Amino acid sequence: MKIQAHRSLSSRIQPDTREWKTLRDAYGDPRKITEELVERYRDLALREGNRQAFVARTARREKNGSDDIRKVRAPTLILWGSLDRLIPVEHAERFRRAIPGAAAIVYPGIGHVPMEEIPDRSAADARVFLQSALGKSPASASENRQ
Repeated sequence: MKIQAHRSLSSRIQPDTREWKTLRDAYGDPRKITEELVERYRDLALREGNRQAFVARTARREKNGSDDIRKVRAPTLILWGSLDRLIPVEHAERFRRAIPGAAAIVYPGIGHVPMEEIPDRSAADARVFLQSALGKSPASASENRQ
């Protein structure tokens, strides 16, 4: 009954309210939430099929696959915000320990989406990690881009 009501409500609720709440939960610094950002999230929510996909996704009952994280063998960089309200920051360290050779960066004062909240810094950290994983120095990596 609860899931039925959630499905019905989620398909009719105005996305403006949902986007503001989602962004407040996702961003560590609410001053970074602009009208343009809310509009972008709203536009994404209103794209054809997105609301129905969201409702279907939340209704699915999946097994807990958290033990599968130990199967990851690829070079892995975990980027996490210290103010993540959606997934506790303690998981960053748990994932780092579970994935052989993984690296983790926890950004102080940042929320769930460091790639949005601090795009230049998180991209620079990812670039350094990838260059290291590929065995390239920053200079040789930039030479290969030409």
